[in-house]
Amino acid sequence: MVKNLVVLILLSLSTVAVAAGPKVITQKDRRFDHKAHDAALKELESIRDRAALPALAKAAKAEKYLQGRLHYLTAIKEIGGPEAANILIKFAVESRITACAEMLSEMPEGKGATPQLIRYLRSEKHQQAAIDLLPRLKFLQYQSGQLPEPLLFQALVDSLVTKDFVYAEGWTYTWSRSRGSHFGPHGAGFDFESRLVQEWGIVKQTVPKEQPITKEILKGYSSQDYGYDQGAWERWYRDQRRTSNRK
Repeated sequence: MVKNLVVLILLSLSTVAVAAGPKVITQKDRRFDHKAHDAALKELESIRDRAALPALAKAAKAEKYLQGRLHYLTAIKEIGGPEAANILIKFAVESRITACAEMLSEMPEGKGATPQLIRYLRSEKHQQAAIDLLPRLKFLQYQSGQLPEPLLFQALVDSLVTKDFVYAEGWTYTWSRSRGSHFGPHGAGFDFESRLVQEWGIVKQTVPKEQPITKEILKGYSSQDYGYDQGAWERWYRDQRRTSNRK
């Protein structure tokens, strides 16, 4: 294990730099330096100190080439642990790097990313990316008769039907405020008038969007098909929990 490890690794066509504590290797050249590149990769693959995880995540985020990112993310997977699992689920969802899902599935701690996945399923910004990732996450697969934890199941049910946005012609309503002047016993002054303005134009509308991926995940748990009826799925889960508790 490398002690007191501080990592800053940049792998690109023009620069290769590896820093581990006081040791710094830097090579700059107009041509690609394969020897320095291989040395950097070897140094990277040897890292097992969990203190290096934040720096590796920062380097992966800064790297603009996918192959370079995968080097860092693979090193994060090899270090392992709950923090590594959360970093990988973040890159899988927010950066849509699907290879991170396979990495999580190979990690013993991969299931530890479930709470973070639930937060993404409940996030309007990242919900669709999280849903698209579900089939690749092997830790979501349960043996027949096993039930997923309640928070995960509820997040899946809630994401059966999500919100989508479309643009169509329609009436728009806005408040318009105008300023006028008046003359009174105390001299000139100003007053404001607000009115509702109705105009015909392009409006943004919210429409429901059914999510077949989520439905297939739920069918895999239950061997049932309640379609997109969220209430029916919730009733099924409650019945299964009651049956399980009686055993």
